[in-house]
Amino acid sequence: MALSAHAGALSEALAPRRPSFAPWLLAAAAALFAVVPTLYVVQRNRTLHAAVRQIDEEAQRRAQDRLWSGFFTQSSGLIQEFQKNPRICGTQNEDRSAERETASILLQVSHQLAGQGAPVPEAEQVRKNLQSWLTEVSLEDGCLSPARAEELRQWAMAHKLEDEAVRMGRLLQQEGS
Repeated sequence: MALSAHAGALSEALAPRRPSFAPWLLAAAAALFAVVPTLYVVQRNRTLHAAVRQIDEEAQRRAQDRLWSGFFTQSSGLIQEFQKNPRICGTQNEDRSAERETASILLQVSHQLAGQGAPVPEAEQVRKNLQSWLTEVSLEDGCLSPARAEELRQWAMAHKLEDEAVRMGRLLQQEGS
């Protein structure tokens, strides 16, 4: 009987109670479930953007190396072609019109490369030497006197332009691959 008199009070005291912090705890857990994945995605996005930037920079460096290598390879080919006996134009002059055209194109490429900066320090000096020779060849008449053609050949040999162009072309091909 004594228990039955206090049964209402006892049942109230023994009933499970919800803690007063439960709504805040649920809100905090929900916020964590929303924020943590978002933070992960943001961090992953930053990491991927950094990797893409790094890949782009490497691709640009390799493309620049290929451009420089191509310039040196084509310049050495032009010098080799200039060493050969050309067709005759006029009475005894050498027909260097094809070499003159190629030199003009390579001279334009050389000016573009000068604005980019050399991938290796010595490449700029070789480019400048080649540019001087290319300028001379491109400014000449397509029908050169044998003496002037020989002078240009000697200039190329004295400055070892062909050897340097071949060496730089190979060096940059190795670095670009």
